[in-house]
Amino acid sequence: MLKIRFIALTLGLACSMILPSAWSARSLVITVYPHDELADISDKQLRVDYFQHWLDEMRSFTPHPIEVIFQRSIRGLTDIDYRAMSSNQILDAFTEEITTQRSARPFSFMNKDLLLTKHSYDRSGLGCVAGLVHINGNTGIASMVTYAVPGHEIGHMLSATHENAKTEFNGWFCETYMVPNRVPLRSNCYRYSDQNRAAIADYLKRNSN
Repeated sequence: MLKIRFIALTLGLACSMILPSAWSARSLVITVYPHDELADISDKQLRVDYFQHWLDEMRSFTPHPIEVIFQRSIRGLTDIDYRAMSSNQILDAFTEEITTQRSARPFSFMNKDLLLTKHSYDRSGLGCVAGLVHINGNTGIASMVTYAVPGHEIGHMLSATHENAKTEFNGWFCETYMVPNRVPLRSNCYRYSDQNRAAIADYLKRNSN
């Protein structure tokens, strides 16, 4: 179930992955905080299943340097009791704690923080929420409901929209990252639509200097 306010509530080591960096602009840094409930899943496995296809997609249309960093076991961040909160409360709590713990880090729209959880959120209504994020902001939460959820939420932080999402045909019907309500019979395209690609590229250009 989709819920929207100014945030988008949608679908849903210290090891780093760095794209080719012959580039003078500021890197886009995605810091992923696997929730403590994911202690039995390695960062390597999370990278392969949930982030490598997103990195491959980003590589296909921008040379911008990108880092994806995993950080675990951080009190106040990776132990948030999200299943006891409403959607708005979860994102507010995560954002507030990030602001406190990362206060020494200079602010930049190129630093994005993402909490990765096992389960979806807020089952108080008829449905549930698989991800939530401040649109064009720096904080978001993504669940492991589908492999495409992190790419969807990161897309929102980089100015991609539901309105520009597409259903495409690549031998079978597939949905691009920003489709808000997934149809189970369709596959994931694991790409952004051309319009969302252009919006993301423009966002990186505007905010990287």
